[in-house]
Amino acid sequence: MKKTLFPSVIALTMSIASNASASSFEITDFRFSLQDPAFGDWQTPTGGQPINPTQYGTLVEGVYQGSNSTNELVNFTFFGIETHVYTSSMNQGSLNTPAGSILGGPAPTIDLNLLTADMSSWMVEWAGTEFNQGNNTNFGACSVNPNFSLLSSIATVTDNNNGTYAVNWNSCIEGGAFNGRIGHWQLDVVSAVPVPAAVWLFGSGLLGLIGVAKRKKA
Repeated sequence: MKKTLFPSVIALTMSIASNASASSFEITDFRFSLQDPAFGDWQTPTGGQPINPTQYGTLVEGVYQGSNSTNELVNFTFFGIETHVYTSSMNQGSLNTPAGSILGGPAPTIDLNLLTADMSSWMVEWAGTEFNQGNNTNFGACSVNPNFSLLSSIATVTDNNNGTYAVNWNSCIEGGAFNGRIGHWQLDVVSAVPVPAAVWLFGSGLLGLIGVAKRKKA
């Protein structure tokens, strides 16, 4: 019985680690600005001001989250109209946009080692219309925009050196009142404590307690 205790602890630790490998990132701040194709400058209709933190969600890697009406990842006001953000492989459908008519991308990932991210599944619902606002270069509406080169297939991550990271990317707006314009998105996120490290610490702690118990019996 005692001989099987050590491998049992190792197996339990590895099982917990494998089931908790996905990282989560709490969104603590958010900014959005709009690029004017005629002048190349960036407008900030949202005022560039932080949005009420209670309207932020927690982004979990590899998981599509939120909806176009409730439980959204980010909720903000754009030109006085409530705006909903979620992630999906395709749009969920709205007043002006049939469900499945806009493709998204893979569920979000943020690599703090390479300082890159994939936010290509970032979907936005505004004024009854949905848009893919993720990092992507496959948009014809912005091909005539003089700043088309700003679009990229990856998002960049910057260490703010205060425990948070800034995830930045540019997106093309297809359809609606701002068709052909480029939007700039920034999320400030806080990474959860790395789960694998915490799990191994937990496992080593168990083994230490087992060793102490054995010495006491001896």
